[in-house]
Amino acid sequence: MKILLITPPMTQLNTPYPATAYLTGFLKQYDYAVTQLDLAIDVFLNMVSRTGLEAIYDQR
Repeated sequence: MKILLITPPMTQLNTPYPATAYLTGFLKQYDYAVTQLDLAIDVFLNMVSRTGLEAIYDQR
């Protein structure tokens, strides 16, 4: 069984949301194929990338 745990976006970037990390570790102990995705970090990294900053600048 493959499992994807997603942390929702718009949580605080400087305070990690631990629930998905704890659950990932717990499930890996029982040999589940677990992947973790943090959408807050993905949104932030896309926003401050070159293309993201250019898109923001173009909206001015």
